[in-house]
Amino acid sequence: MNTINSNLLSIKGSDHMKPTHLQQNISSYFQTVARTLENLDLTAMESFVQTVIETREHNGTIYIFGNGGSGANASHICGDMIKGLAYGDDIRFKAICLNDNAAAMMAIANDISYDDIFL
Repeated sequence: MNTINSNLLSIKGSDHMKPTHLQQNISSYFQTVARTLENLDLTAMESFVQTVIETREHNGTIYIFGNGGSGANASHICGDMIKGLAYGDDIRFKAICLNDNAAAMMAIANDISYDDIFL
């Protein structure tokens, strides 16, 4: 038994943490991810990527946002686009994550309406 498994078994009251149960959960998660990837519409993805590339080529700006945990993902993707996707290229992406300014979002939500945050 490896260190991780023995550490999990040493947690008091950890019947739900037994390696076999964890392995089942991990396997189930991987199966869900695989099914999701298999069901992606590749034509739609290609169209999206082409739109992003054309936006960059025409010096346009890509706006990204999310709510909750997706807001963190949006912020991360925006950073990747600005630096990582075009690293070493002459033309960089211009991307703005609309939910990165929490103070502005909360001021709009409080003083105007939550419905107006991303307008």
